[in-house]
Amino acid sequence: MKRELTKFQRQLNAEERHSLYQNIMNAHSGDNATFYKIIRCHRQSGKRLLDCLIIDDVHFDTPDLIREAWTNYFADLSTPSEKLPNQQYRSQVELDRILLQDIFEHEDEKTIEFDIETVQKCISKMKTGKAADQFGISAEHFTFGGEKQPKILQT
Repeated sequence: MKRELTKFQRQLNAEERHSLYQNIMNAHSGDNATFYKIIRCHRQSGKRLLDCLIIDDVHFDTPDLIREAWTNYFADLSTPSEKLPNQQYRSQVELDRILLQDIFEHEDEKTIEFDIETVQKCISKMKTGKAADQFGISAEHFTFGGEKQPKILQT
């Protein structure tokens, strides 16, 4: 149905163009009416007003209804739809949460032992001139922290 309608509209537009070109070809050099008609056609903007707008098989035929339908249509397009995650995903997330909670509750605190030389070596390898982290600390704070800083970091 829609394909036939667009085919028919294209045929009508082609016939209008063909008749316009035929009128231009048949016009003689002194025909001012055809000349000004061509100028008027080229000055017109390509805008055409809608007579009827159809969205989801609902017809909107007045300018106010068309305007409101366009507004609602584009508002729906611009608003992200909230798709609920499927049940399998939700159950997997819940299992992960329970597993992590169990690990954190039953895990003994494990401390990693390292010496001052390792801390100093890590500080010397840090890249300088980079942006500070979320707490406002940059690599320069560690580099220029002095001799006490590796001892503080070790504890």
